[in-house]
Amino acid sequence: MEATTPLTADERKERSDKVLRARYETRERRERLAAEFRARLRAELGNAPPSASTDGLIDVATSAYVQIVELSARYNRALANPKHVQALSLARGQLSRALILLGRASYNPEDTPQAEPAEPGAPRSLAEWTERWRARKAAEATPEAER
Repeated sequence: MEATTPLTADERKERSDKVLRARYETRERRERLAAEFRARLRAELGNAPPSASTDGLIDVATSAYVQIVELSARYNRALANPKHVQALSLARGQLSRALILLGRASYNPEDTPQAEPAEPGAPRSLAEWTERWRARKAAEATPEAER
């Protein structure tokens, strides 16, 4: 193990300034993203009368959007660990729920495209898979004489 030399006062000051500069730049970037998204969302809502609930939903959507942008950038640089990926997924869900409540998005399960089955005969949904599983279990539980 190599011995490291302690940092000089100038090196400590330089490192400290670099950390603070990065912190301020990050805060400014987040505030800019939030202001831009909030302005776009308010413009889309039009002349809706302001209310505490609408303002709260706008704040939730803005916070989720900024978190999505930050985590997506981290993910795209291959710096995201599983916790970041989970947080990204949760933020996306939070943003979509807030936009649905604001009336800027709709949720209709029939409109959601279903993935094609991986192979012919594969179940298309969890409900279909569960139904097939229960049928197999019932068949296994039935004695041979009854079949």
